[in-house]
Amino acid sequence: MIRVALAGVGAFGIKHLDAMRLIEGVQVVSLVGRELVKTLVVADQ
Repeated sequence: MIRVALAGVGAFGIKHLDAMRLIEGVQVVSLVGRELVKTLVVADQ
């Protein structure tokens, strides 16, 4: 299992998250963003 922390939840960060969903054994454990509300919305998705 590879655990990943992603910095940035803008358009490119969301694209990276979409790609990581397709990789078996990858788990996103942390999101870092400048805007709390936007970061929480992306985390909930």
